[in-house]
Amino acid sequence: MITKLNKDKIKEIKIALYKIAREMGEDEDPNIQNLTNFGVTITKEEIVNFSCRHRCFFITEPFQEQKYEELRKELENSFLYSKLEDLISVMWKNGKKFMKYPYKVEEYVISDNIFDDLEEEHEIKWTNYTEKDWEEIKKLESWKKCEAQVTREIIALNICDKLNI
Repeated sequence: MITKLNKDKIKEIKIALYKIAREMGEDEDPNIQNLTNFGVTITKEEIVNFSCRHRCFFITEPFQEQKYEELRKELENSFLYSKLEDLISVMWKNGKKFMKYPYKVEEYVISDNIFDDLEEEHEIKWTNYTEKDWEEIKKLESWKKCEAQVTREIIALNICDKLNI
């Protein structure tokens, strides 16, 4: 798959990506953990093939009638090719009512966050690689896992901001 990048550079990037993806034993993101105290969960369940410009994960949170109705209307307009009942639902868990709905994040925001993490935490500058190199790197399984985790962390940060946590 990776043809022109040397093995040491690839190994360094893979390790950094797995660390960002928290695949090497790192603790879960503090914002994701904090949300669980409020009954909010960012699942690892992704809507696959939703959009080439977004990644989309499901959120479960305590049911709120007004928010549920607002979300239904919003989802009807933004997910035109999906059945609404596949996107938003109400469920009971431990005697409490919850709602489950998708939350989307733009791909460029995810990539920018990954590049920032690579540079700040792992001293890997994206400018040291060509566009062709990054096309190859983005095909790696470690990149895909990193994208998923970073998306969940962005969602958690956005929700924490809205809840003033």
